[in-house]
Amino acid sequence: MKKKILTQLLVFCLLFITWWEIHTRITYEPTGRITGPLPVFPTIQIELLQSGNPHMAEDALEATVKTLVRYIKPGLLNENWQASYLFLDLIPGSYSEVIITLSLAPDKGILAIIQRQNDNYILLTYLDNLLPLGKLDKLSLPSGKEILVTREDHDEMRGAFAKVSTVKIWGWQKNALQVLWSENSHWEINWLNTWQDPQAHPVRWLKLTQDLRITYEPGGNSAIIKTTGQQNYYVSAPNKVRLPPETDFSLLKSRQIAETYYWHEEWQRFVLNTGVMELPGKTLTPKRVAVLKNMENHLENLPGEKKQLLQVIDDQDKIFLVEKSFLKMGS
Repeated sequence: MKKKILTQLLVFCLLFITWWEIHTRITYEPTGRITGPLPVFPTIQIELLQSGNPHMAEDALEATVKTLVRYIKPGLLNENWQASYLFLDLIPGSYSEVIITLSLAPDKGILAIIQRQNDNYILLTYLDNLLPLGKLDKLSLPSGKEILVTREDHDEMRGAFAKVSTVKIWGWQKNALQVLWSENSHWEINWLNTWQDPQAHPVRWLKLTQDLRITYEPGGNSAIIKTTGQQNYYVSAPNKVRLPPETDFSLLKSRQIAETYYWHEEWQRFVLNTGVMELPGKTLTPKRVAVLKNMENHLENLPGEKKQLLQVIDDQDKIFLVEKSFLKMGS
């Protein structure tokens, strides 16, 4: 306990001295937010996050989290936010950025980027519309550039009872944080058959599940992401009261999923393929696109046969669905 108190006093003194030096030498431009000027973090505070002393790192993280929440979500300052952080070279420059994630169950997640500018660290940007974040990691592209990996977890116990864990890979492009790839590593959806057909009898619960193993394989000139796993479709015994236990479900349909995405330097994202889109009966100039998803393998398409649709992106960054037959692949 004595060691903990001495550590906290040392951290406080270091932070106060640095704070005083910063605020007596620098003035800050307002950002237009009612919460005040853009947060600035003492250099020593951010560097202490990498301290070998766990008490110092813990106190520095606590101070950083309070500053971020006070700026981004001041009304939730007294809530018990769960925080994680990671240093990575996301943006070209002399110093690594600091990624801070804040999570508040059941449905609030924040991702903030703190960057060193001159002698201080500032809040560069943030996203406050995410789900609670349960994973934070980094990968390297063949060029050596580092990219960010997160996992968002959500457990929705209303409506179509659902649980989902979404893995996302982020990069810094066009002066903003962009999603380069995403997939649901775990996904479970439960619903009553009467929600689709009010006259359905007997009343039963239906369930869809997806469990994928996601692996990243760096290569010489490229890198690939592989997803392998299984999707299942279940029906319960007659039950109209509450979501039944797993033992009350019977398997209706199942399939194996295996996809390989590769890093495309021109498109600056992970894609399944590239191609040219030509719409029948149209005289429009063929449009080059990159294929992001094969919608045949989407979990909600498992119960029935659907059109062969692909999710694609064009050179204007528009994402849309197109029938597979309209694409000439590999162009």
